[in-house]
Amino acid sequence: MNKENRFDKSAETWDTSDTRVMLAQNIYEAIVKNIELRQDMEMIDFGAGTGLLSRNIALHVKSLLGVDTSSGMLAKLDELGRENINTLHIDICAYETQIKYDGIVSSMTMHHVQNLDLLFTKMNELLKEGGFVAIADLMSEDGTFHNDNDGVHHFGFDEDELIELAQKHGFSDVKYQRIFDVNKEGKEPYGIFLLTAKK
Repeated sequence: MNKENRFDKSAETWDTSDTRVMLAQNIYEAIVKNIELRQDMEMIDFGAGTGLLSRNIALHVKSLLGVDTSSGMLAKLDELGRENINTLHIDICAYETQIKYDGIVSSMTMHHVQNLDLLFTKMNELLKEGGFVAIADLMSEDGTFHNDNDGVHHFGFDEDELIELAQKHGFSDVKYQRIFDVNKEGKEPYGIFLLTAKK
């Protein structure tokens, strides 16, 4: 089963996970603490899923485009009926547009992206000058965070390597901070980071 089908299948019950809801809330709070969101901003949430992050970010901005490879997940986001949230069923690395965005946010998606150089190139391309990224994901872990690593291309991310990657692709003012821990029974806490940077 490929990654898309797996996420489509789990879309109906995705938001019933207390851990996912709490994680998205903490990531949202960290983003608004570190980034000044404005009502004139046009944003992308890449890997938007059912919109656990999108629905909160959209309260602060003009518009938000939820991008995801799972049509099932995006259907749940569309059901919210929020006028300033639109969705696009596509791999963000394949998204071609003349539109330039003020910011890109993401929650727990980057470890599913195989080619990080292509991702950071595309994010830079999609942003206006002075635009920002705010990406939350797993700190380096031993591969035990997921019960099934199908579609998982990275077991978290090392701080120095990720900062270097962002800088290589034209981002500045790059910051990486631990914002939250996910606790799973019998395992060491899994650190969640927020990476922020400007074009």
